[in-house]
Amino acid sequence: MTRTILPNLAIGFLVLITAGGEVCRGDPPIVVDRDAMAPSGALQAFRPGFDPLPLPRIETYSNTGCKEDSDGGSDEPCVEQDELVLTVEGTSLHVLHRNATYNCCPEDIVISLTVQGNLLILTEEESLLWGGCDCWCCYDVEATVVDLAPGTYTVEFCWFDYETWEVQCCEDQIEVPGMLRGDPPVIVDPNDVMPHGAPQARPLEFDPVPPPRIEDYGRSGCLDDPNDPWYPPCGGDEIELTVEGNTLHVLHRNATYNCCSDDIVISLSAEEDLLMLTEDEIVPDPCYCLCCYNVEATVVDLAPGTYTVEFCWYDYETYQLTCYWEDIVIPRGGGDPPRPDPPVLSDPNDVAHSGAPPVPPMDISPLPPPHIDGHLHSGCRDDPNDPWFPPCGDDEIELTVDGSTLHVLHRNATYNCCPDDIVISLSVEENLLILDEEEILTNPCWCICCYNVEATVVDLAPGTYTVEFCWFDYEAFEVTCYWEDIVVPGD
Repeated sequence: MTRTILPNLAIGFLVLITAGGEVCRGDPPIVVDRDAMAPSGALQAFRPGFDPLPLPRIETYSNTGCKEDSDGGSDEPCVEQDELVLTVEGTSLHVLHRNATYNCCPEDIVISLTVQGNLLILTEEESLLWGGCDCWCCYDVEATVVDLAPGTYTVEFCWFDYETWEVQCCEDQIEVPGMLRGDPPVIVDPNDVMPHGAPQARPLEFDPVPPPRIEDYGRSGCLDDPNDPWYPPCGGDEIELTVEGNTLHVLHRNATYNCCSDDIVISLSAEEDLLMLTEDEIVPDPCYCLCCYNVEATVVDLAPGTYTVEFCWYDYETYQLTCYWEDIVIPRGGGDPPRPDPPVLSDPNDVAHSGAPPVPPMDISPLPPPHIDGHLHSGCRDDPNDPWFPPCGDDEIELTVDGSTLHVLHRNATYNCCPDDIVISLSVEENLLILDEEEILTNPCWCICCYNVEATVVDLAPGTYTVEFCWFDYEAFEVTCYWEDIVVPGD
């Protein structure tokens, strides 16, 4: 992908020329007060929390030198318009600034990078010896940004323009393509590896889409005589589910609970397309009476799709846990889905009166989320006195499913020979299991070893998962990831 941006200074807007030749008008350039401009070298790259992925960085920059006549400069700035060309190749971005006007005696013209999330701020500046000369030159300045993770970025390129005597900024978006899942890790020649002395990679932090959650809940208060120690005439329980956009409103009419409850809460546990809502009363000091209540809650941040809602409560009519199920559809802008009939409950005449203290509600524990049950490593399998890369062989990742358990084995892993530990951590995003392997070093040695590292993931619900296993590979001296799909069978 190649884009060319021309800031038209005479008219005051940007002209964006795409590869197909189509011209479209964009936003005007951002003009910054020159007095507020930071001095050269003040802009430093912001490095977010580590993930073992490397951070974007400037790999190279250069300029053509003065493009004017043989006397080395002129009295006027460049005649031709400034042009900015952005070209994406794999995980690299090539930046070319044509027809830049700078002093004809610069020590250097540098491009620096600051990263703020998905915003890439590129700053072009000249450094002058002894204040420069009394002449101008035209230059073509270029730089290469490497180690861009897949995704969409906004590129902001700023320079001091001697034609307008102001800071000019151009802004555009680029797309860095992603990796294909399932490809094996690419290992480079181990003879090219340096000894362990550089700092190790840290795990990348990312913000997933917010999960569904309870935004608020409430109750009506006692709807009948709290002095009646017998079962009040509440009527049949009714569960009403209402969808509005990506929000679900839950209303439980005619709920029967102790008349001295501190609160009646509704909690949520979400597992893929199953929303488990649990209603509980909080009763530190129960009374010898029951009341009727209307209890409600609002679930927000539901992604579009079809969900099964499971609503459970302790029913004093039947003296047992009661659950109600209903399917709902969160539209991409549509209306509410139809609702089935309310639940059919047992005959309230069969219920014993409340003469004794009420039975406390049952604790409803949702299914535990997947988690690492244990991890270990083999210890150093070669000569720790050899400071160079040992003959470990190719990395091998083996995934084995046994019931609701996944066993992970990483053979021929290369790490420092004096680690405190080698750990595997787990992050779950719907059906994506992200496993990160890292060494913990307090006092590293100047040598590396071969290890076998393994971990066990438990409490996997039935379904199909994509496993992403990443580690810092000292053979390639970069983060390497391996992907594989697994199936956890049902009961």
